[in-house]
Amino acid sequence: MNNIVLLFVCLLLGMGLRAAKKVPENAHLALNAFIIHISLPALIILQIHSVKLHTSLLFSIAMPWLMFALALQLVRRETGKE
Repeated sequence: MNNIVLLFVCLLLGMGLRAAKKVPENAHLALNAFIIHISLPALIILQIHSVKLHTSLLFSIAMPWLMFALALQLVRRETGKE
């Protein structure tokens, strides 16, 4: 519940700052870049040590590789390079 309240507070704060012209028009680009290139990798590094590997995680671990293999096969089929 606290996360939802925080989300709406941030949304309203952003709308207020934009209406007051306190942030530039392209501020979303800088914020998105900061989140993707700094915050998410830092969060992953922080949490990776607490992950316990067990068999129930195998599907989650394999899914990106399976999707990559499927996409590769589809691209090969469409380009005729089988």
